[in-house]
Amino acid sequence: MNELNELDVLDTPFTPRAYEIWGQLNYYVWRAAFEKGKGKVAFDPNVHKSMVRAIDISVVPINLQKANVAERKTAETEKEWGLTQASILALGAKPSEINGKFVRIKFEPTGETYTNGQDEVKNKTYMKFLAVFATEAECEADYLENRGEESTTDASSEAAPVVVPDNVKRLLELIVKNNAKGKTTVKEIQDAIRPRIAGAPAVAQWYDADHPEVIRLIEEVLAGVAV
Repeated sequence: MNELNELDVLDTPFTPRAYEIWGQLNYYVWRAAFEKGKGKVAFDPNVHKSMVRAIDISVVPINLQKANVAERKTAETEKEWGLTQASILALGAKPSEINGKFVRIKFEPTGETYTNGQDEVKNKTYMKFLAVFATEAECEADYLENRGEESTTDASSEAAPVVVPDNVKRLLELIVKNNAKGKTTVKEIQDAIRPRIAGAPAVAQWYDADHPEVIRLIEEVLAGVAV
């Protein structure tokens, strides 16, 4: 039993613990243009004078963490991407070569602010990379070491049937929902999501645009049912 009553901790300034995510990284880079009032839209050379590469980043948490998918949508010209890119380079990694890798990330302030719809001033943040792992097992080990939590996996789980992780299902739903806007047929949505699925290794290892579950999600969206 520890008999020390360390009261001095009560006077120590509070520092919130940064929320971190351990999971599989997915990039999707697409040609975009900025439109006033709309933000980034698909680049059309017949309409837009200049093109920029938009960069969608998602990290699907490992099953041990039970967290939501972390997402950021930025562009090559934005400060947010510059900071994210710098954090990857600082790890000795090349950003284009870590797609599909397991990583550890957190969100940090960019030094800029914005005003939300409630007229509240908020700090802009960016996705900072803290580590890139060679394997999922290394990522899980780092999570357990730094979060102080134990895995709930037991020996009996080895005989359990293979189940698609919930976080992968959620990411698939986001891909379908975000790319269904303005589409009226199953094929149109399929064509729109094919490159998105291919660019998300965590999803691509389970699904493609012709998978029955993907078709079901598309039909629900077309029917007006929220996924």
